Amino acid sequence: MGALPPGPQVPFGMMRVGPDTASKFRDFASTYQHFGGYFYHDEHIRVFSHTHMVGSGVQDYGNVGVMPSTVPPSSALVQQFGFRQNFTHANETASPGYYSVLLSPSNIMAEVR
Repeated sequence: MGALPPGPQVPFGMMRVGPDTASKFRDFASTYQHFGGYFYHDEHIRVFSHTHMVGSGVQDYGNVGVMPSTVPPSSALVQQFGFRQNFTHANETASPGYYSVLLSPSNIMAEVR
């Protein structure tokens, strides 16, 4: 599992932007699987947060979360599920200094560099 967030970071960088994930069964982290905010087997991205820790040994969902959206905060969808969105690994790209994912159902391509 590694507890490594897949998002980019510069050496000794103050920010480490990346996705915080959740399973379809619950909207919170479960034990050791989310130490870096990201767990490969999850199906939802709750938010993209900015201050992930690596190898912290505790759950770290980061701070300053943002999520691109096409629906207003007052919509019934947001009231029921929050801003979380579905994703698949087939629509996810991670490389040094870059992370992108296609979010659904909004069809938004989210990229962090």
